[in-house]
Amino acid sequence: MLQKFRALPLHEIKKAELQLKHRVKKDFILTGRDVVGLFLVKAKQNGRLGEKITVVNSLGKKLKAIVTAINSAEIK
Repeated sequence: MLQKFRALPLHEIKKAELQLKHRVKKDFILTGRDVVGLFLVKAKQNGRLGEKITVVNSLGKKLKAIVTAINSAEIK
């Protein structure tokens, strides 16, 4: 029956940095749609708010990201 839901509850949260997308109340059941995974990357260029930049993760893989705030970007 749970397979029909759009977002299944999180059964286990791995040891990683997670950020909630919105406020939650006590006893709220978290799903994958409620959290965002965070990780460190190094910017290869300067960028302003809303600009697309290139970043490199810890494995050396180049990724495209959009600057969302000071010292923050969203991987696309």
